[in-house]
Amino acid sequence: MNEPIRVLHIFGALNPGGVELLVMNIYRCIDREKVQFDFALTEGKKSFFDDEVLSLGGRIFYFDKSKSMMSNLSQILATKGPFKVMHSHLYFYSGAVLSNAKRHGVPIRIAHAHNTSFGQVYTLKRRAYEWLMRKLILQNATDLLGCSTDACEFVFGDGCMNDPRCSVMYNGFDVDAFAYNKCNGDAIRRQYGIEDKLVVGHVGRFEEQKNHTQLVEQFAAIKKRREDAVLLCVGRGSLMAEIREKCEKLGVSDSVIFAGAQKDTAPYYSAMDVFLFPSLYEGLGSVLIEAQANGLHVVTSKTVVPDDIDVTGNAKFVPLEVPADGWAEAVLAAANRSTDNTANEKVKKLYDIKTVTDGLCKIYFASFIVQDIMLLVK
Repeated sequence: MNEPIRVLHIFGALNPGGVELLVMNIYRCIDREKVQFDFALTEGKKSFFDDEVLSLGGRIFYFDKSKSMMSNLSQILATKGPFKVMHSHLYFYSGAVLSNAKRHGVPIRIAHAHNTSFGQVYTLKRRAYEWLMRKLILQNATDLLGCSTDACEFVFGDGCMNDPRCSVMYNGFDVDAFAYNKCNGDAIRRQYGIEDKLVVGHVGRFEEQKNHTQLVEQFAAIKKRREDAVLLCVGRGSLMAEIREKCEKLGVSDSVIFAGAQKDTAPYYSAMDVFLFPSLYEGLGSVLIEAQANGLHVVTSKTVVPDDIDVTGNAKFVPLEVPADGWAEAVLAAANRSTDNTANEKVKKLYDIKTVTDGLCKIYFASFIVQDIMLLVK
């Protein structure tokens, strides 16, 4: 095999988020002489990681918003291939994507589940849509992947783990890069003038799912108990201006740092004393794993965040219904970070990017194994 196999990933856009970072981590790690990634982006405009994708040898196909989703995809499959793998990250809409890919002869068709909810009201129309798309996924997918058992069951249905096509693929990353580094942490603290502060950290997109409204309310309760507390937020999104206003109303704006989106978040974790993440729903919550790899104790939402995230024993789950004062007490009790590599080694056993990449490549190359068997039979 002289040319690398081409894998077509389909996303809305390649902006910083857990799913996008997972795929970029795999792309950086993978042997690109054997496997190359291309990306079909349904939002039809340039996004955060596009330049890096191009520098790594990938291609990007922007959807034409004047055409239907399937018309765009059919054109890409017909004119930009051949693709050996279609890897869809569009949740339930993966049913339509993989059906199209099958018609165009793509041999490996992967539906990948990354979440356990969309925060939507479940109307009869929505339920019918999910039923139809789940049926199409099960009819057309060669492989079903999810970041957790909960995520798999949400998209593929109860009992899906009994399907031999279905497996959990952990959201791998370069675990060593997230080990605690005092020099990096001190540099971030100096940058923001918070050397002697209690730093409550958060990494996440400023979108409804991440629940920044409650986050800043919880921080305000922390601030009443610890005057030296600051909130360090890494990320960007459509709700950032609204959350800034909320901070002003709560009287904590001078103690909240908006660091924006960062390609390298590892140094920011090393500047934190504890990690706060009151998300409304998660398929996994990759940042919770990264924080633990850095030696941080994490405080997160009970029941809506999978128990799978507690890989170090340093996770505290608090129901969202608990008042801000209760969250504040939990955060302050957890502000006891580790500075050795014990937690990092625990995380590495499950989330090492090389192990995850090797496992995914076995799926990608399955088409060639099948072809070889067919040649032997002939």
